[in-house]
Amino acid sequence: MELGITDKQIVQCRGGGLSFIDTEEGMPLIFQATILNDGNVRLEPVFEIEIWDQARKNIVYSDNISAKPALPTTQSNYEIEVPNELEIGQYWVNMVLRTADTREKGCWISGFSTFSIYEKGSITDKGILENVSSKVWVHVGEIVEIVGTFRNVGQRSVDAKFSGTVSSEEQIVGLLESETLRVSPGETVKLTTYFTPKQEGRYVVAGKVIYNSKLTFEKGTIINVTAAEQKSAGISRLIPILLYILIFAAIIFLLFKIRKARNRYNRF
Repeated sequence: MELGITDKQIVQCRGGGLSFIDTEEGMPLIFQATILNDGNVRLEPVFEIEIWDQARKNIVYSDNISAKPALPTTQSNYEIEVPNELEIGQYWVNMVLRTADTREKGCWISGFSTFSIYEKGSITDKGILENVSSKVWVHVGEIVEIVGTFRNVGQRSVDAKFSGTVSSEEQIVGLLESETLRVSPGETVKLTTYFTPKQEGRYVVAGKVIYNSKLTFEKGTIINVTAAEQKSAGISRLIPILLYILIFAAIIFLLFKIRKARNRYNRF
């Protein structure tokens, strides 16, 4: 292995997945791309976009879109929204990935694809709340992590967040709301929120995921809360048992030593 320091800048990248996904009239166009920076400097990517009509005779949209930098030796995934003022129909698109500095020729990737724009409501967003999970037994004052596992089984990315309630004796004692995450088609994410019980008892967690103005079926879980001192009391009950075990082990050891010494004496 050889290690050295150099002032030579290497601009080099690989990439793929340059594409637009199908969308509905009036909804943003979603452009996706993946870049792997093989160089030793940050890349500032620029995507050149040209959208043509179905007959590929007229350019109906063109733009240069700057994106967040790609760090050396890392893979960056991009999902960029593009304004959509196009009519219903099929379109073709030329895509070029280059660096912001056009003098750098080490990173230049092109792609050609097609996508369609459909009537409103014809593309179905569909998501599943697979489960809601948390610790089953906790103590008063303990911060409890509650996780809703959401899977996007639709055809386009959605913005999803978990929203729910915590109830005790049929009264709501807490509201839950996670951060909003962008979920790609086929992706599964964990939407996390927290609850701190103030009294012991049995708590019912119920919630759903809101995604692109749609709702999943509600799911939930149970949290059993015990008094905080019961934990220390349980430990204190273990101490005498441990002492008895140690005393019993010491007696066995002493009996073994005495028997061994008596056997040695009998030999002589």
